[in-house]
Amino acid sequence: VFSTATQGVNDYGMQFKERCPLPFLEEVSNTVVALKHLGDFGEAIRKFKEGRFNQDHTPKPLGSREKDLLISGMVLNEWESYQVVAGFGLPLAKSTLVTCLQEVARTADDIGYPVAVKLVAPGMTHKTELGAVRVNLKSSKEANLAAKEMESLFRKASPCGAVEGFLVQEMVGGGVETIIGAVNDPQYGPAVMFGLGGEFVEVYQDVLFRIAPVSRKEALEMIQSIKGFPLLSGFRGRPPLDLETLAGAIVSVSELMVSGKEWIQSIDVNPFISLERGGKAVDAVIVTRQKKTEGSS
Repeated sequence: VFSTATQGVNDYGMQFKERCPLPFLEEVSNTVVALKHLGDFGEAIRKFKEGRFNQDHTPKPLGSREKDLLISGMVLNEWESYQVVAGFGLPLAKSTLVTCLQEVARTADDIGYPVAVKLVAPGMTHKTELGAVRVNLKSSKEANLAAKEMESLFRKASPCGAVEGFLVQEMVGGGVETIIGAVNDPQYGPAVMFGLGGEFVEVYQDVLFRIAPVSRKEALEMIQSIKGFPLLSGFRGRPPLDLETLAGAIVSVSELMVSGKEWIQSIDVNPFISLERGGKAVDAVIVTRQKKTEGSS
């Protein structure tokens, strides 16, 4: 409801506003913005319904391995999250979980330098802030020293905390960091999110949401609709990145969210590094809806 009349009309007017189940808008500019958002929402619903009627692809169901991981705890660690997203085709940086310090250097040698080493502990989601990530390590000595330092820092910060191991991962050079996520919204259900990742997501908040699952065409539209799209399409002579692989990654996360909506509250893949050819996820966290009891479906 928009009216040019003053907002403090009289007692009757105030009572009417309180009883009326509609929003009362102030100022013409706010009303125009509200109409624009209403129109955008209507168009999104129309496209969603058309897509559902025309869509002949049904997301695959969760496998037993994915279900076992999702019912194991409220927050999956990075390695556990990798196992779930990999099951839906998300390309990942080459990674190996080791459970003791002695295996870090050998595993880094096998993967090839440079590598990143990350400490893995239950419930840990912000590894960088906790000093639990070391990147661009160029030798077995550097990798081993980084793991020891991270464990020492963790023990001081969380004397009773448990270290599950160390994730040794290839460094993915070049490209642009993006974020792909999903959430189980209480009103709209599964939704997928895309935008610029890494530090960009906090600074610019350049992200979009769509009702999941999305088709490859819808994923490409999401990519092209963010403000930072020029960074992905070839900016100032830079080569364009592989948008088809990036769109496929968005589709994979959206389908996982739909298939796992009973168990998954949110998915956060940040960053997914988009490259000239291909792309790879280098971090992932899945938060489950609730802890299931043994034997639940």
